[in-house]
Amino acid sequence: MSENYKKTLKLGLIINPIAGMGGKTGLKGSDGSNTLKKALSLGAKRESANRAEQALLPLKFLSNKFTLITCSGEMGQESCNRIGLKTDFIINIDTKDTTRIDTINAVKKMVQKKVSLILFSGGDGTACDVFNSLQDKTPILGIPAGVKMHSSVFGTSPNAVGSLVSRIIQNQSDQFPTSSAEIMDLDEDMRRCDQIRTQLIGYAIIPSDKFLIQNPKSYVQLNDEDSIEGIAEYLEKQLNNEATYIVGPGQTTQKFLKRIGISGTLLGVDVLKGRKLIGRDV
Repeated sequence: MSENYKKTLKLGLIINPIAGMGGKTGLKGSDGSNTLKKALSLGAKRESANRAEQALLPLKFLSNKFTLITCSGEMGQESCNRIGLKTDFIINIDTKDTTRIDTINAVKKMVQKKVSLILFSGGDGTACDVFNSLQDKTPILGIPAGVKMHSSVFGTSPNAVGSLVSRIIQNQSDQFPTSSAEIMDLDEDMRRCDQIRTQLIGYAIIPSDKFLIQNPKSYVQLNDEDSIEGIAEYLEKQLNNEATYIVGPGQTTQKFLKRIGISGTLLGVDVLKGRKLIGRDV
């Protein structure tokens, strides 16, 4: 069997190097140049590449079975070089500070190359850019690396993505089971104001796997209000004035805080000492 015959699968790889940088700095996202500058000033590190490398590591042992097309620099080539993954074609990215335009252009070139699957590392913003750039029904799969991941195109973890793609490669075919998945995005400006506003962008084609692909995030409907109230009431009764509590994001925890007279952050983390707020959006 010839080498060319073995490599029936063409895999495209795009890494958004700034995805997820706003998370650990409490900015709840990295969309927008001003937010990115602030994240960097607060010491944010570029972790998207690390997650991508974690997913890609199993593929290095299968490199003779697929063709890998990626981008130059931080958008793919550097990560492949670090883990010893062979690349077959490099899409040149001219700018050092990459933007969504680079992602869009890379997707279009990969479609022209007739890739079987586009693998990307990022969050909902990256997913939207990839999806909106597609000119056909090319399947995509996200390595979870962003702050916002409400879309159902992401693997449950980088390792899960690596396992799924490895299985596809080992089948030695560019034909694999697929399904449709929601592409969602969350308005980051509204999110920073503790308001949730999601928008359905469309439906992408992804590899099928009910265990390795995450379900889309959903929010509480009005008919669940009684259940939330009951949970909040129970939590209030358990309060110990000498204990310290770390309160995570969500509507249930906000209902609890409201019951004890505290204005918390819907999408941040608050700290209580008994019934007293000692740290907001930490």
